[in-house]
Amino acid sequence: MNDADLEFLLYRILSGKLYFYYKNDKYELRQPSISVRYNAQLLYNKIIDDEKYNSWLREDNLDNVLVMLGLWTMDTKTILKSLEKTVENTKLSLYQKRAISEEVKINRKKISNTNNQINSLLSKKADVFSHTLEGYASSIKNEYIICNTLYKDNSLVFDKDIKNDSNSYTLFNNIVKEINEDIIESYQFKALARSGIWRMYWNANKDNIFPGTSSEWTFDQRTLVGMSRMYDNIYEHPECPEESVINDDDMLDGWMISEKRKSEATKKQNNLNQVNPKLKNAQEVFLMAANEEQTEEVLSMNSFEAKQKMKQRMALVQEKGTATDLQFADVKMDMRSRSVEMQRQHRNNRK
Repeated sequence: MNDADLEFLLYRILSGKLYFYYKNDKYELRQPSISVRYNAQLLYNKIIDDEKYNSWLREDNLDNVLVMLGLWTMDTKTILKSLEKTVENTKLSLYQKRAISEEVKINRKKISNTNNQINSLLSKKADVFSHTLEGYASSIKNEYIICNTLYKDNSLVFDKDIKNDSNSYTLFNNIVKEINEDIIESYQFKALARSGIWRMYWNANKDNIFPGTSSEWTFDQRTLVGMSRMYDNIYEHPECPEESVINDDDMLDGWMISEKRKSEATKKQNNLNQVNPKLKNAQEVFLMAANEEQTEEVLSMNSFEAKQKMKQRMALVQEKGTATDLQFADVKMDMRSRSVEMQRQHRNNRK
């Protein structure tokens, strides 16, 4: 995003309104009051209650419906979890191998392709959700909010039941398309949150950056504040990454994943030491895992060096079919180090 784009985005969020043109007419979408939001939710609840015994698809049954329609398979939920884990691991790899340009290209392409697969599966679910009772109630709720917050020439555009007027309903649907095209994406919030033009406002008065309490802020304002606090925490971190990482959304995600896993591994190790203090100084500890999830949790407790050691040992076992401790490279290196240290101490004692 260039400076002009950031400035436009900043003033839009500061204003708390969305201005846009449709067929040369200027429209204004205002922040819904708490009363409007409350009434919208009341309307949603009434629809769910009135229609609950009728023959609607229900959100709770959505996954099964997708399978019956042939849009998903029985394994799709597992596949989605696997794809999300792939994105996480690839972002971590992107950060760890950021100095190798070829690896960066490979990881970026993998992230993009995997996200496309995830979005394809989720879009099918979103399409079917619109036909559920909850999807219908949500559409009526959002319709109510827009009808009570959309203005033209300082007057509400829709002041009557739009479903009874085909022209009004057509106009409403066309305007909703325009509004949806103006939704601010996550990467735009991030770009603005770390930009100089916004941080001048942010650093001047973080506690009163927008008028009123946080409950009176728009969704965009709350999101921008949340992003800004996230970047504050990153800048204040004792091992804050370099600026090039901070400015790269996927790479920064990789850094945060790395820090999170380090923290989780330390907590698990501390918990293990508390359960059995004798394990604290042990070189190797073997834990039994009952399933794949527990196996992954146990493996995550290992440091990067320990994981590399396991990888080297497994490669040797696969190559030879079997191996003893003395054949492992890390054991040989450890024994050599001990031998050198013993010889050094022996020489010192003789002097």
